[in-house]
Amino acid sequence: MNDSTTTPRGLLPLTVILFVSYLCVGLSLTSVSLQVTRHLGLPNAWAGLAVGIAFVATVLTRGIAGRVCDQRGPKLAVMRGLAIYVAGLAIAALAGLATSTPLAAFAVLLAGRVVLGLGESLVTVGVVAWGIGAIS
Repeated sequence: MNDSTTTPRGLLPLTVILFVSYLCVGLSLTSVSLQVTRHLGLPNAWAGLAVGIAFVATVLTRGIAGRVCDQRGPKLAVMRGLAIYVAGLAIAALAGLATSTPLAAFAVLLAGRVVLGLGESLVTVGVVAWGIGAIS
């Protein structure tokens, strides 16, 4: 069994994907709360909602991610998840264009964060399933 996907070294690309994925999610946390409080002028509780809604979406979409992995394969789930990350971040970035209407900008930001949560589910579940399959 010299197949590189069955060795710990074969898991390195998956580890890098998961690390970069969570790094991107984590790096945005500070800017989200600052966007809500400083630029949109909304209360801190709303900033907490904007940060936390992505993680609520992640938990609520784990079943969807699991079905995608089971039916279509973990690699596809990871690739779709990464694409959905980009879409979620693009939607959230649009919130910066609507600063003259803070509530509309906040709604767009929340939508982007929910999409980001779905992407996080797909990437996390996909990487774990892919890794288990690689060492089995």
